[in-house]
Amino acid sequence: MTKRLQIQYLLIMLITFFFVGCEEEIDIDLDDADAVLVAEGVIEPGEPVWLQLSYTTDYFSDDDPDYADRATVYLIDGQGERDTLTYQGDGLYSGSNILGEVGTKYTLSVYEDNKGYQASSTLLEASSILNVWFEEADSEFGDDEDDYEIHVEISNDTEQTNYYLFKFYTNGEFEDDQYSLANSSYYTDGTTLEYSTSQIDFEEGDEVKIVVYRINKDSYTYYSELNDILETEIGGYSTSYNPISNFGDDVLGYFSAWSFDSYETTVP
Repeated sequence: MTKRLQIQYLLIMLITFFFVGCEEEIDIDLDDADAVLVAEGVIEPGEPVWLQLSYTTDYFSDDDPDYADRATVYLIDGQGERDTLTYQGDGLYSGSNILGEVGTKYTLSVYEDNKGYQASSTLLEASSILNVWFEEADSEFGDDEDDYEIHVEISNDTEQTNYYLFKFYTNGEFEDDQYSLANSSYYTDGTTLEYSTSQIDFEEGDEVKIVVYRINKDSYTYYSELNDILETEIGGYSTSYNPISNFGDDVLGYFSAWSFDSYETTVP
């Protein structure tokens, strides 16, 4: 995930230079791009927080990310309790004293290279996966094997607008071409929400794992903007903005408090 975020950021830089270059001649040195901090952190119910920190690398580099290994990181919960994260290697920092609890707001503070960053997120109660089924998808290319489209029905709290992130694993592999998102305000049946996607095709006999995360509105916005960038990579058109991080404008990535439900099945 970190390497992908680095590529996405550099892609945005390229697009920005392209549009400026339409007005004036610019000499771009992709091997001399300014490094940007990449922060990816999560806290889940009953688990300690974790955070991975790295810096973006040169565009043409195949090296591993430049991990940030000298940061000071701590988490504060809604009661003011503090947990200082311990460095584990490869840019990974983990907590130990505070475990995720539904209904609690968490604030993660990072001090790296004489700069400070802070992000907050509230852990909401998970929605339950009620039903999963597959329907045969229309084949555009006349393949011999039939493709199937997945449908997922989940519980939905009618008291407010809810935001969901769906992750699909096929035969153990994460389908990560895009982030599958749902906003309950787009659905009319209040107590349940049915989600389907045509972005992922499944075949008979595939072992499928579905994970449904309930996320905050700002997390939903962040992943939606990442989708715009991914569509840029696939479709060849452009977006000229950086996804909004809750760490601030100088950081790429996000801190999310989320809960989830999962389900495993086989395509019949």
